[in-house]
Amino acid sequence: MEDKSNQKNVFRIPEEEILRRINGVQKELHTRRMDGLFIVQRIDLLYFSGTAQNGFVFIPAEGEPLLLVKKFVPRALEESPLHTILSIQSIREIPGIIRGHQGRLPTRLGFESDVMPMREFQFYEKLFAGTECVDGSPAIHAVRSVKSQWELLQMEATAKKSLELFEYLGNHIEPGEKDIEISTRAEYFARSIGHGAALRIRDYQKTGFPLSSLAGTPMGKSRLFGQPSVREGNCLIIEPKGTLNQKVPFTVESRFFLNGYHMHEARVGSIGPLPGAINEMAKRLFQLQQEILAHVKAGITADSLFRLSLEKAHASGLSTNTPGADGTRQEKILGSGVGLELVEPPVIAKGNQQTLKAGMALSLYSENRLDDRQILRIRDVVLVTENGHRKITRLPQETFIW
Repeated sequence: MEDKSNQKNVFRIPEEEILRRINGVQKELHTRRMDGLFIVQRIDLLYFSGTAQNGFVFIPAEGEPLLLVKKFVPRALEESPLHTILSIQSIREIPGIIRGHQGRLPTRLGFESDVMPMREFQFYEKLFAGTECVDGSPAIHAVRSVKSQWELLQMEATAKKSLELFEYLGNHIEPGEKDIEISTRAEYFARSIGHGAALRIRDYQKTGFPLSSLAGTPMGKSRLFGQPSVREGNCLIIEPKGTLNQKVPFTVESRFFLNGYHMHEARVGSIGPLPGAINEMAKRLFQLQQEILAHVKAGITADSLFRLSLEKAHASGLSTNTPGADGTRQEKILGSGVGLELVEPPVIAKGNQQTLKAGMALSLYSENRLDDRQILRIRDVVLVTENGHRKITRLPQETFIW
Protein backbone atom coordinates (compact mmCIF):
# COMPACT_ATOMS: atom_id res chain seq x y z
CA MET A 1 0.00 0.00 0.00
CA GLU A 2 1.46 3.35 -0.96
CA ASP A 3 2.01 6.20 1.51
CA LYS A 4 -0.75 8.77 1.06
CA SER A 5 0.47 11.21 3.70
CA ASN A 6 2.40 13.42 1.29
CA GLN A 7 -0.32 13.68 -1.35
CA LYS A 8 -1.85 17.15 -1.54
CA ASN A 9 -4.62 18.99 -3.37
CA VAL A 10 -6.75 15.87 -3.63
CA PHE A 11 -10.29 16.09 -2.32
CA ARG A 12 -10.56 13.06 -0.09
CA ILE A 13 -13.07 11.79 2.44
CA PRO A 14 -11.17 11.43 5.73
CA GLU A 15 -10.37 7.93 6.94
CA GLU A 16 -12.19 8.49 10.24
CA GLU A 17 -15.31 9.50 8.31
CA ILE A 18 -15.22 6.33 6.19
CA LEU A 19 -14.65 4.18 9.29
CA ARG A 20 -17.61 5.83 11.04
CA ARG A 21 -19.81 4.91 8.09
CA ILE A 22 -18.51 1.34 7.95
CA ASN A 23 -19.06 0.87 11.70
CA GLY A 24 -22.56 2.34 11.40
CA VAL A 25 -23.66 0.05 8.61
CA GLN A 26 -22.11 -3.00 10.31
CA LYS A 27 -24.32 -2.31 13.34
CA GLU A 28 -27.30 -2.18 10.97
CA LEU A 29 -26.27 -5.48 9.41
CA HIS A 30 -26.24 -7.14 12.84
CA THR A 31 -29.66 -5.69 13.63
CA ARG A 32 -31.07 -6.96 10.34
CA ARG A 33 -29.36 -10.37 10.58
CA MET A 34 -27.18 -10.00 7.49
CA ASP A 35 -23.64 -11.36 7.19
CA GLY A 36 -22.54 -8.73 4.73
CA LEU A 37 -23.39 -5.98 2.27
CA PHE A 38 -22.38 -5.89 -1.40
CA ILE A 39 -22.15 -2.35 -2.80
CA VAL A 40 -22.53 -1.80 -6.54
CA GLN A 41 -24.19 1.62 -6.97
CA ARG A 42 -21.62 4.35 -7.62
CA ILE A 43 -22.74 6.83 -4.92
CA ASP A 44 -22.92 4.15 -2.23
CA LEU A 45 -19.46 3.04 -3.37
CA LEU A 46 -18.19 6.59 -2.86
CA TYR A 47 -19.92 6.86 0.51
CA PHE A 48 -18.42 3.69 1.97
CA SER A 49 -15.02 3.63 0.23
CA GLY A 50 -14.12 7.22 -0.62
CA THR A 51 -13.77 6.54 -4.34
CA ALA A 52 -16.22 6.35 -7.22
CA GLN A 53 -14.07 4.23 -9.51
CA ASN A 54 -15.49 1.25 -11.37
CA GLY A 55 -15.62 -1.35 -8.63
CA PHE A 56 -17.44 -2.95 -5.71
CA VAL A 57 -17.31 -2.88 -1.93
CA PHE A 58 -17.95 -5.89 0.24
CA ILE A 59 -18.69 -4.96 3.86
CA PRO A 60 -18.83 -7.92 6.25
CA ALA A 61 -20.92 -7.67 9.40
CA GLU A 62 -17.60 -7.99 11.25
CA GLY A 63 -14.09 -7.23 10.06
CA GLU A 64 -12.54 -5.02 7.40
CA PRO A 65 -14.29 -4.26 4.09
CA LEU A 66 -12.91 -5.14 0.66
CA LEU A 67 -12.67 -2.63 -2.19
CA LEU A 68 -12.53 -4.56 -5.48
CA VAL A 69 -11.64 -2.33 -8.43
CA LYS A 70 -11.89 -2.99 -12.16
CA LYS A 71 -10.90 0.53 -13.21
CA PHE A 72 -8.97 2.68 -12.26
CA VAL A 73 -6.85 1.12 -9.49
CA PRO A 74 -4.20 3.89 -9.11
CA ARG A 75 -6.90 6.50 -8.53
CA ALA A 76 -8.78 4.23 -6.12
CA LEU A 77 -5.56 3.81 -4.13
CA GLU A 78 -5.14 7.57 -4.07
CA GLU A 79 -8.70 8.34 -2.97
CA SER A 80 -9.79 5.51 -0.70
CA PRO A 81 -8.56 5.10 2.89
CA LEU A 82 -9.66 1.44 3.00
CA HIS A 83 -6.81 -0.91 3.83
CA THR A 84 -7.67 -3.76 1.46
CA ILE A 85 -7.92 -2.58 -2.15
CA LEU A 86 -7.63 -5.28 -4.80
CA SER A 87 -7.58 -5.21 -8.59
CA ILE A 88 -9.97 -7.56 -10.37
CA GLN A 89 -10.39 -8.41 -14.05
CA SER A 90 -13.83 -10.00 -13.80
CA ILE A 91 -16.83 -9.84 -11.48
CA ARG A 92 -16.75 -13.64 -11.38
CA GLU A 93 -13.57 -13.48 -9.30
CA ILE A 94 -15.41 -11.84 -6.41
CA PRO A 95 -16.97 -14.85 -4.60
CA GLY A 96 -13.55 -16.54 -4.44
CA ILE A 97 -11.90 -13.38 -3.10
CA ILE A 98 -14.58 -12.98 -0.41
CA ARG A 99 -14.25 -16.65 0.55
CA GLY A 100 -10.52 -16.22 0.88
CA HIS A 101 -10.94 -13.05 2.93
CA GLN A 102 -13.72 -14.33 5.21
CA GLY A 103 -13.14 -18.07 5.18
CA ARG A 104 -16.61 -18.58 3.72
CA LEU A 105 -19.29 -16.84 1.68
CA PRO A 106 -21.98 -14.92 3.56
CA THR A 107 -25.11 -16.85 4.45
CA ARG A 108 -27.26 -13.74 4.03
CA LEU A 109 -25.94 -10.95 1.78
CA GLY A 110 -27.56 -7.53 1.31
CA PHE A 111 -27.84 -5.67 -2.00
CA GLU A 112 -29.09 -2.22 -3.08
CA SER A 113 -32.46 -3.55 -4.16
CA ASP A 114 -34.04 -0.08 -4.19
CA VAL A 115 -32.00 0.89 -7.26
CA MET A 116 -30.63 -2.37 -8.66
CA PRO A 117 -32.46 -3.68 -11.75
CA MET A 118 -33.98 -7.15 -11.37
CA ARG A 119 -31.83 -8.58 -14.14
CA GLU A 120 -28.66 -7.49 -12.32
CA PHE A 121 -29.95 -8.78 -8.99
CA GLN A 122 -30.64 -12.17 -10.56
CA PHE A 123 -27.08 -12.21 -11.94
CA TYR A 124 -25.68 -11.75 -8.42
CA GLU A 125 -28.00 -14.43 -7.05
CA LYS A 126 -26.39 -16.87 -9.48
CA LEU A 127 -22.91 -15.51 -8.82
CA PHE A 128 -23.32 -16.04 -5.06
CA ALA A 129 -24.93 -19.47 -5.36
CA GLY A 130 -25.96 -20.85 -1.98
CA THR A 131 -26.15 -17.38 -0.41
CA GLU A 132 -29.51 -15.79 0.43
CA CYS A 133 -29.52 -12.45 -1.40
CA VAL A 134 -31.74 -9.88 0.33
CA ASP A 135 -32.56 -6.17 0.29
CA GLY A 136 -29.80 -4.32 2.11
CA SER A 137 -30.92 -0.80 1.17
CA PRO A 138 -32.68 -0.08 4.51
CA ALA A 139 -29.33 -0.57 6.29
CA ILE A 140 -27.69 1.84 3.85
CA HIS A 141 -30.40 4.47 4.23
CA ALA A 142 -30.32 4.24 8.02
CA VAL A 143 -26.67 5.34 7.96
CA ARG A 144 -26.66 7.70 4.98
CA SER A 145 -29.76 9.66 6.00
CA VAL A 146 -28.07 11.00 9.16
CA LYS A 147 -25.34 13.43 8.17
CA SER A 148 -22.03 13.75 10.03
CA GLN A 149 -20.38 17.04 10.92
CA TRP A 150 -17.95 16.52 8.04
CA GLU A 151 -20.85 16.06 5.61
CA LEU A 152 -22.60 19.16 6.93
CA LEU A 153 -19.44 21.17 6.26
CA GLN A 154 -19.55 19.99 2.64
CA MET A 155 -23.22 20.94 2.31
CA GLU A 156 -22.58 24.35 3.84
CA ALA A 157 -19.82 24.91 1.29
CA THR A 158 -22.29 24.00 -1.46
CA ALA A 159 -24.85 26.42 0.02
CA LYS A 160 -22.30 29.25 -0.21
CA LYS A 161 -21.77 28.50 -3.90
CA SER A 162 -25.52 28.42 -4.48
CA LEU A 163 -25.79 31.87 -2.90
CA GLU A 164 -23.03 33.08 -5.25
CA LEU A 165 -25.12 31.90 -8.18
CA PHE A 166 -28.21 33.80 -7.03
CA GLU A 167 -26.12 36.93 -6.47
CA TYR A 168 -24.61 36.55 -9.94
CA LEU A 169 -28.10 36.41 -11.44
CA GLY A 170 -28.84 39.74 -9.74
CA ASN A 171 -26.32 41.40 -12.05
CA HIS A 172 -27.17 39.47 -15.19
CA ILE A 173 -30.93 39.50 -15.64
CA GLU A 174 -32.49 42.03 -17.98
CA PRO A 175 -36.15 42.59 -18.96
CA GLY A 176 -37.12 40.86 -22.17
CA GLU A 177 -34.52 38.11 -21.93
CA LYS A 178 -35.59 34.54 -22.49
CA ASP A 179 -35.23 32.20 -19.57
CA ILE A 180 -33.10 29.77 -21.58
CA GLU A 181 -30.59 32.55 -22.27
CA ILE A 182 -30.29 33.33 -18.57
CA SER A 183 -30.08 29.64 -17.70
CA THR A 184 -27.23 29.10 -20.14
CA ARG A 185 -25.29 32.02 -18.70
CA ALA A 186 -26.04 30.93 -15.15
CA GLU A 187 -24.91 27.37 -15.83
CA TYR A 188 -21.64 28.61 -17.31
CA PHE A 189 -21.04 30.72 -14.18
CA ALA A 190 -21.98 27.85 -11.86
CA ARG A 191 -19.55 25.50 -13.59
CA SER A 192 -16.82 28.15 -13.32
CA ILE A 193 -17.18 28.27 -9.52
CA GLY A 194 -17.18 24.51 -9.04
CA HIS A 195 -20.59 23.04 -9.95
CA GLY A 196 -20.02 19.36 -10.68
CA ALA A 197 -22.63 19.25 -13.49
CA ALA A 198 -23.94 15.69 -13.15
CA LEU A 199 -26.67 15.34 -10.51
CA ARG A 200 -27.61 12.10 -8.77
CA ILE A 201 -31.10 10.97 -7.79
CA ARG A 202 -31.76 7.73 -5.94
CA ASP A 203 -34.30 6.40 -8.38
CA TYR A 204 -33.66 4.25 -11.42
CA GLN A 205 -36.22 6.17 -13.52
CA LYS A 206 -35.21 9.75 -12.65
CA THR A 207 -32.54 12.00 -14.07
CA GLY A 208 -31.19 15.24 -12.64
CA PHE A 209 -30.23 18.17 -14.88
CA PRO A 210 -27.65 20.80 -13.89
CA LEU A 211 -29.32 24.03 -12.86
CA SER A 212 -32.70 22.95 -14.16
CA SER A 213 -36.06 23.35 -12.55
CA LEU A 214 -39.14 21.15 -12.51
CA ALA A 215 -40.24 23.17 -15.53
CA GLY A 216 -39.96 20.91 -18.48
CA THR A 217 -43.42 19.90 -19.66
CA PRO A 218 -46.75 21.67 -20.09
CA MET A 219 -48.66 22.33 -16.87
CA GLY A 220 -50.43 19.19 -15.71
CA LYS A 221 -47.93 16.66 -17.03
CA SER A 222 -45.97 15.04 -14.25
CA ARG A 223 -42.22 15.09 -13.75
CA LEU A 224 -40.19 14.21 -10.68
CA PHE A 225 -42.29 12.42 -8.01
CA GLY A 226 -45.44 13.14 -10.06
CA GLN A 227 -45.20 16.85 -9.35
CA PRO A 228 -46.79 18.96 -12.09
CA SER A 229 -44.60 21.32 -14.05
CA VAL A 230 -45.17 24.59 -15.81
CA ARG A 231 -44.43 24.51 -19.51
CA GLU A 232 -42.16 23.06 -22.15
CA GLY A 233 -38.47 23.76 -21.88
CA ASN A 234 -35.71 22.86 -19.47
CA CYS A 235 -34.35 25.88 -17.68
CA LEU A 236 -33.32 27.47 -14.44
CA ILE A 237 -36.12 30.03 -14.46
CA ILE A 238 -39.77 29.03 -14.14
CA GLU A 239 -41.79 31.76 -15.85
CA PRO A 240 -45.08 31.49 -17.77
CA LYS A 241 -44.06 32.75 -21.20
CA GLY A 242 -40.34 32.06 -21.26
CA THR A 243 -39.49 35.79 -21.29
CA LEU A 244 -38.80 37.80 -18.15
CA ASN A 245 -40.77 41.01 -17.84
CA GLN A 246 -40.64 43.78 -15.29
CA LYS A 247 -42.80 43.45 -12.19
CA VAL A 248 -43.89 39.92 -13.12
CA PRO A 249 -42.94 37.22 -10.58
CA PHE A 250 -40.97 34.15 -11.58
CA THR A 251 -39.23 31.30 -9.77
CA VAL A 252 -35.50 30.63 -9.76
CA GLU A 253 -34.81 26.98 -8.83
CA SER A 254 -31.20 25.96 -8.39
CA ARG A 255 -29.63 22.55 -7.90
CA PHE A 256 -26.01 23.11 -6.98
CA PHE A 257 -23.52 20.25 -6.74
CA LEU A 258 -20.06 20.61 -5.19
CA ASN A 259 -17.61 17.88 -4.15
CA GLY A 260 -20.39 15.29 -4.23
CA TYR A 261 -22.96 17.18 -2.14
CA HIS A 262 -26.12 18.83 -3.42
CA MET A 263 -28.25 21.83 -2.54
CA HIS A 264 -31.78 22.17 -3.93
CA GLU A 265 -33.24 25.64 -3.39
CA ALA A 266 -35.81 27.95 -4.94
CA ARG A 267 -36.81 31.59 -4.56
CA VAL A 268 -39.39 33.94 -6.03
CA GLY A 269 -37.79 36.66 -8.13
CA SER A 270 -38.83 39.83 -9.91
CA ILE A 271 -37.27 42.47 -12.13
CA GLY A 272 -38.31 45.55 -10.22
CA PRO A 273 -40.79 45.76 -7.31
CA LEU A 274 -43.87 43.57 -7.56
CA PRO A 275 -47.36 45.11 -7.61
CA GLY A 276 -49.01 45.29 -4.18
CA ALA A 277 -51.30 42.25 -4.33
CA ILE A 278 -48.67 39.95 -5.84
CA ASN A 279 -46.04 41.21 -3.41
CA GLU A 280 -48.34 40.39 -0.48
CA MET A 281 -48.97 36.94 -1.93
CA ALA A 282 -45.20 36.34 -2.17
CA LYS A 283 -44.79 37.43 1.47
CA ARG A 284 -47.53 34.99 2.50
CA LEU A 285 -45.73 32.23 0.64
CA PHE A 286 -42.54 32.92 2.60
CA GLN A 287 -44.57 32.99 5.81
CA LEU A 288 -46.14 29.65 4.90
CA GLN A 289 -42.68 28.13 4.41
CA GLN A 290 -41.56 29.36 7.84
CA GLU A 291 -44.69 27.95 9.48
CA ILE A 292 -44.06 24.55 7.91
CA LEU A 293 -40.38 24.56 8.88
CA ALA A 294 -41.37 25.39 12.47
CA HIS A 295 -42.69 21.81 12.79
CA VAL A 296 -39.48 20.14 11.60
CA LYS A 297 -37.80 18.33 14.48
CA ALA A 298 -36.57 14.90 15.50
CA GLY A 299 -39.38 12.51 16.41
CA ILE A 300 -42.03 13.71 13.97
CA THR A 301 -43.00 11.31 11.20
CA ALA A 302 -42.76 12.23 7.54
CA ASP A 303 -46.52 11.70 7.22
CA SER A 304 -47.28 13.99 10.19
CA LEU A 305 -45.05 16.74 8.81
CA PHE A 306 -46.73 16.42 5.45
CA ARG A 307 -50.22 16.65 6.95
CA LEU A 308 -49.25 19.66 9.07
CA SER A 309 -47.96 21.35 5.93
CA LEU A 310 -51.32 20.79 4.24
CA GLU A 311 -53.17 22.32 7.17
CA LYS A 312 -50.92 25.38 7.09
CA ALA A 313 -51.19 25.64 3.31
CA HIS A 314 -54.98 25.50 3.31
CA ALA A 315 -55.19 28.01 6.15
CA SER A 316 -52.96 30.42 4.23
CA GLY A 317 -55.46 30.70 1.38
CA LEU A 318 -52.73 30.05 -1.21
CA SER A 319 -53.30 27.69 -4.13
CA THR A 320 -50.53 25.37 -3.03
CA ASN A 321 -52.02 22.25 -4.62
CA THR A 322 -51.35 22.00 -8.32
CA PRO A 323 -53.47 19.95 -10.77
CA GLY A 324 -52.22 16.61 -11.99
CA ALA A 325 -52.34 15.27 -15.52
CA ASP A 326 -55.81 13.82 -14.97
CA GLY A 327 -57.21 16.98 -13.38
CA THR A 328 -57.00 15.63 -9.83
CA ARG A 329 -55.06 17.28 -7.03
CA GLN A 330 -51.64 15.84 -6.25
CA GLU A 331 -50.82 16.80 -2.67
CA LYS A 332 -48.45 13.95 -1.86
CA ILE A 333 -44.89 15.27 -1.55
CA LEU A 334 -43.40 18.01 0.65
CA GLY A 335 -39.74 17.24 -0.01
CA SER A 336 -37.03 14.68 0.59
CA GLY A 337 -33.60 14.07 1.97
CA VAL A 338 -30.66 15.64 0.17
CA GLY A 339 -26.92 15.01 0.32
CA LEU A 340 -24.77 12.89 -1.96
CA GLU A 341 -27.93 12.54 -4.04
CA LEU A 342 -30.28 15.35 -4.98
CA VAL A 343 -33.24 13.22 -3.94
CA GLU A 344 -32.67 10.54 -1.33
CA PRO A 345 -34.56 9.07 1.64
CA PRO A 346 -36.44 10.07 3.62
CA VAL A 347 -39.25 11.24 1.34
CA ILE A 348 -41.59 13.62 3.20
CA ALA A 349 -44.80 12.26 1.80
CA LYS A 350 -48.31 11.21 2.57
CA GLY A 351 -48.37 7.84 4.28
CA ASN A 352 -44.64 7.61 5.03
CA GLN A 353 -44.41 6.69 8.72
CA GLN A 354 -40.63 7.05 8.92
CA THR A 355 -39.57 9.08 11.96
CA LEU A 356 -37.21 11.99 11.39
CA LYS A 357 -33.89 11.83 13.23
CA ALA A 358 -31.48 14.54 14.30
CA GLY A 359 -28.85 14.92 11.59
CA MET A 360 -31.14 14.39 8.61
CA ALA A 361 -30.83 17.03 5.87
CA LEU A 362 -34.10 17.82 4.07
CA SER A 363 -35.05 19.88 1.05
CA LEU A 364 -38.59 21.18 1.66
CA TYR A 365 -40.74 23.48 -0.41
CA SER A 366 -43.89 25.58 -0.48
CA GLU A 367 -45.54 26.81 -3.65
CA ASN A 368 -48.42 28.88 -4.92
CA ARG A 369 -50.25 28.34 -8.20
CA LEU A 370 -51.09 31.71 -9.75
CA ASP A 371 -52.90 30.22 -12.73
CA ASP A 372 -52.79 27.16 -14.97
CA ARG A 373 -49.36 28.15 -16.30
CA GLN A 374 -47.36 29.58 -13.44
CA ILE A 375 -46.12 28.27 -10.10
CA LEU A 376 -44.16 30.29 -7.58
CA ARG A 377 -42.00 28.17 -5.31
CA ILE A 378 -39.76 28.52 -2.27
CA ARG A 379 -37.42 25.69 -1.32
CA ASP A 380 -34.98 25.47 1.59
CA VAL A 381 -32.49 22.89 2.82
CA VAL A 382 -32.61 22.36 6.59
CA LEU A 383 -30.94 20.15 9.15
CA VAL A 384 -33.20 18.27 11.56
CA THR A 385 -32.17 18.78 15.21
CA GLU A 386 -33.45 17.31 18.47
CA ASN A 387 -35.60 20.36 19.21
CA GLY A 388 -36.24 21.82 15.78
CA HIS A 389 -34.16 22.59 12.72
CA ARG A 390 -31.23 24.64 11.48
CA LYS A 391 -31.11 26.13 8.01
CA ILE A 392 -28.29 25.10 5.74
CA THR A 393 -29.69 27.32 2.99
CA ARG A 394 -28.02 30.74 2.96
CA LEU A 395 -30.51 32.48 0.67
CA PRO A 396 -32.46 35.40 2.18
CA GLN A 397 -36.05 34.73 3.20
CA GLU A 398 -37.48 37.26 0.78
CA THR A 399 -38.22 37.85 -2.87
CA PHE A 400 -35.16 38.55 -5.00
CA ILE A 401 -35.68 41.96 -6.63
CA TRP A 402 -33.34 42.38 -9.58
